[in-house]
Amino acid sequence: LFIILRLLPIDKSKIEHPFSRLLPGFLKPLLNFPQEGMAGDYLVPRVMTPTNGASMRLIMGLGTPHLSLFSQPGGQSSRPLSKYYRGPFSSWINGQSIPFEAEGETHTELFSPSL
Repeated sequence: LFIILRLLPIDKSKIEHPFSRLLPGFLKPLLNFPQEGMAGDYLVPRVMTPTNGASMRLIMGLGTPHLSLFSQPGGQSSRPLSKYYRGPFSSWINGQSIPFEAEGETHTELFSPSL
């Protein structure tokens, strides 16, 4: 007889922008991340507490870099109005990883030196 118990998230994430403390309550959600239930603890590899956690999780395949995975709570931008601000938050909170390598070119820059 096997009994499988699923631990329900007890803690909720509390990731706040440093400037959100200066704003009135109704504007704080513009800067802060949503409060979501978390799995994890401070004694396990998926370290998470409401105000502290791994800023990045990385699984690097040295011989196979195309198989490398990572996860981080915030995006590539520190600008709250950017679509990259909250970036991979939902993946991070759910313990999912995304590919470390880019899937293809999205932008190309060409520099031409002038003499």
